[in-house]
Amino acid sequence: MNEQKKNSLYMKGIEKNYGKVRALKNISLSIESGEFCTLLGASGSGKSTLLRVIAGFELPDNGILKIDEKDLSSISIAQRNIGMVFQNYALFPHMNVYRNIAFGLEMKELGNSEIKRRVNEVLELIGLSKEQDRIPSTLSGGQQQRVALARAIVIEPKILLMDEPLGALDKNLRSDMQKLIKKLHKNLKVTVVYVTHDQDEAMYLSDKIVLMDAGEIIQTGTCEELYSRPKNKYVANFLGECNFISLESGKKICIRPELLRIHHNNNTNDKNTIEVSVNDVVFQGHTIKLIASYNNQEIIAVFSPQEFKSNINKKDKIHLTYDNKSLMDM
Repeated sequence: MNEQKKNSLYMKGIEKNYGKVRALKNISLSIESGEFCTLLGASGSGKSTLLRVIAGFELPDNGILKIDEKDLSSISIAQRNIGMVFQNYALFPHMNVYRNIAFGLEMKELGNSEIKRRVNEVLELIGLSKEQDRIPSTLSGGQQQRVALARAIVIEPKILLMDEPLGALDKNLRSDMQKLIKKLHKNLKVTVVYVTHDQDEAMYLSDKIVLMDAGEIIQTGTCEELYSRPKNKYVANFLGECNFISLESGKKICIRPELLRIHHNNNTNDKNTIEVSVNDVVFQGHTIKLIASYNNQEIIAVFSPQEFKSNINKKDKIHLTYDNKSLMDM
């Protein structure tokens, strides 16, 4: 019972079926108050369905769902005090920025002075104070998403749900919005449940990552835990790249590309050294990716430009070394 008290959101045994399709299978999860938790997974993994169950748009077939120890089974969407941000913005096209943000407060029948105070505060937070009289069609995609975010946080929700909110934005706008979301979370200390299929986005934003596949939770933990201590091959492959190598000795190892090193020692019989054939060298700005082959297996190694001093070309034979401490158990 004490464990639940510190949790903003508590789920146990949540299941959801659509006919014969099991969309969610025995989902149990605790999210602490003020935590940024990302539901990560490929399309069809069940992450958006779980978010809709939390919001109340879908009712679970089985299981317990609580917010601050309150059972939500009989609580309507309007009473859950949840903010929601979608990928498609869902702004009212005939209302200006100010009215879009104020709408939820008006529905709560707050006084005009309180509405004005809150709206002006969030306009300042999202950097759109000068755009409050514009209608959505005159805004950029990034500005529209800021308005959608402001509309969700202005009601001061207990939990903020975000369903692929940056999916429609280009790379630069997406990066800017990630920074804004991280800043808002730090300032507001609101509990966030965020859905994405983008591993880099999840690693940048999250306190906790919940990796899902086929309606099940595969592994839950911090970014560092999932990356450095993946539960299985699926987790290791989903978060970053990983080399699964069968050595000539019969031993199998798993190692991240950035933990392989070019072996400069003349003694090629050194322990933990493999000879590879270079297939390609790819310059990526801040890193250089080496793609090679070892016993018909593809090997990927990543170096900084400073590390990559050798004149290495396609079809060259080189030696890569690794440290036993960098190996992962699978």
